Amino acid sequence: MTEMSKGTNNFEFMPQDSLLNKARYMAAIKNDTQYTPHINSNFDLNYASDKDYFSDLGNALSTSTYSSYLFSQANLGYMNEGVSLRGHVDSYQSINKAISNAGLPYRKLPQVNLNLNHSFDSCR
Repeated sequence: MTEMSKGTNNFEFMPQDSLLNKARYMAAIKNDTQYTPHINSNFDLNYASDKDYFSDLGNALSTSTYSSYLFSQANLGYMNEGVSLRGHVDSYQSINKAISNAGLPYRKLPQVNLNLNHSFDSCR
């Protein structure tokens, strides 16, 4: 990647599945970046073309462990003395036909946390 970031990119692609008559794919992108001493981000994004991808094709080449869903998340943060601000999102993709999108865990779109560490000595 770069001096300030590290990560991995994985992509599996089958241009033509003869049984389903369509292309099938899976992608996984992971990245950690330190933009400045105070600002950083990280993300772990995962996507499969269809719910049967892992049950039909397995995951021999992929980095994901089989589950009922694929988890994706992203964070952006700022930290300095006395203050921290972080934005966070989570999302899930069902990869099990028995689980509808309504049965997925709750998404966080977005979650923002602001923490201040300040003493109020003049208050008594």
